Amino acid sequence: MARPLDPVCREELRERCVDYVVANGISDLTLRPLAAALGTRAPVLLHHSGSKEQLVQEILGRVRDRLRTIGRTAEAEHHRSGLGAVSTWVTDPDQEPLMRLFFET
Repeated sequence: MARPLDPVCREELRERCVDYVVANGISDLTLRPLAAALGTRAPVLLHHSGSKEQLVQEILGRVRDRLRTIGRTAEAEHHRSGLGAVSTWVTDPDQEPLMRLFFET
């Protein structure tokens, strides 16, 4: 019988997967290097996601959510709405990993 999923562990693992993909890209993503970087094993990732395809979908969904949150934050911080705030955010060198991932996908 499969071990029950720990929702806290699953959430933490998902966020760490997103961080890994933002830093390393997704086009060459394989489970073993991802698991090794996270200090776990590929079967653990599959246990929490079901399949690599489901894991990738979850990761990209979370990246999308992060981008939406960042867009709203950029608007608030720069006191501008829409394209002006996004343009300021997109050209920030700190955002390069997310932008690279955005165009990669």
